[in-house]
Amino acid sequence: MQDYAITLKVRNDIACKGRGIGDYLFDYETDSISFELPYPFPCKLLVKSLQEIVVTPTMLYLPSFLKYHNIDFLRQQLMQIRCIENNSVLLHGSAWKKKGVGYLAVGFPNSGKTTRVLREMQQGAEFCSDENVILTKDRDITPVIRKTSISAYLAKEVRYNLTPSQRIGFIVARLKHRICPIFEPNIWVDLPYERKSFKLDKLIFLNHGMGQSLLTLTDNEFPFITNPILQAYSFATGWDLQGVYNKYKKLVEGIEC
Repeated sequence: MQDYAITLKVRNDIACKGRGIGDYLFDYETDSISFELPYPFPCKLLVKSLQEIVVTPTMLYLPSFLKYHNIDFLRQQLMQIRCIENNSVLLHGSAWKKKGVGYLAVGFPNSGKTTRVLREMQQGAEFCSDENVILTKDRDITPVIRKTSISAYLAKEVRYNLTPSQRIGFIVARLKHRICPIFEPNIWVDLPYERKSFKLDKLIFLNHGMGQSLLTLTDNEFPFITNPILQAYSFATGWDLQGVYNKYKKLVEGIEC
């Protein structure tokens, strides 16, 4: 499998410099775009050549509602761009294989993707992923290896065996959620299943509507076309952001055919 991961480095000595492009600074010598948030502590971010993210330690602790200044969101969007360049797409969904048929379940956040795949595992399915997958234009589906966000209810529902430290983790998570509801009362775990790759045969929508669309769901999860950092980079360099989006749209729409 090709490595689509985006490098993340944590440093204190980030130099934000270059020509002003909106809220950002672009350095033509290093092909990097950077900015500093106006907080009473060093909060800087630099993206180099759309391949590497460099941040100060405090940037990693910003709440997730800061969508364009959240490292995980940005990293996923850059990963999406790298996938598109290689005729693949990063999708938010759970995947499994059962009786020789490859499935991918997609939906908005909290639509039951993890629940669905864990229930399928109880019935003897082969595991691929519960969160993110990479899908090629030839419908080859590969897991993105990352931890799983699991609630106490879901752990009980699928009979997931919790360790003592994980039980303590749930107590801490509930306290954080009570103090600040933006934090989910969940913990992150490594599922004890071997991850496998296979062909996609059936696409399952966990949300339904008259405008049901995989493109809409994927735009919602990885909205790189509206990311101001990427827009500023495109403006500064002439990089064809719209062209990348058009290719991505064609790839995603081809999956539904």
